[in-house]
Amino acid sequence: MDDEFGAAEERPASSREGRRVLIGESWRGKPRAKLRELWPFLRPYRRTLVVVAIVSLIATVLALVQPLALQRLVNSLGQDIPLSGLMWTLIAITLGSALFGALQDFMLRWTAEGVVLGTRRTLVSHLLR
Repeated sequence: MDDEFGAAEERPASSREGRRVLIGESWRGKPRAKLRELWPFLRPYRRTLVVVAIVSLIATVLALVQPLALQRLVNSLGQDIPLSGLMWTLIAITLGSALFGALQDFMLRWTAEGVVLGTRRTLVSHLLR
C-alpha cells in the first residue's frame, strides 16, 4: 500500500504467514547486536549507569511511599491530628519523586545519545579507513 508520498510502506509479516522471531534476530531476520558487542560503547558510561540505577531506585521508592503517605493523610482526616505535617510530607514526597524521575530520564537519554554518537563515530572511522 502506498503512503501519501507514493512510497510503498513496509509492514511486518502477519501471523498467518508464519512470522518467526528468533533469539538474536529481529522480526525481519536481520541479526541484532548482543550486549557483549555493545559493552565497548557502554564502558565509558559505567559510572553514569550506576548513578542512573541509584536514582531509579530512589525514584521508585518515593513513588511507592507516596500512596502510603496519602493513606495516612486520609485516615487522619476524622481525627484531631494536625494535617500540616502530613501535607508537607506528601508534597515533599511527590516533588522528590518527580525530581528523581526527571533526573533519571535525563541521564538515561544523555547516556543513550552518547552511546549512539560513539557508535556512529566508530562506524564512520571504520568506513573511512
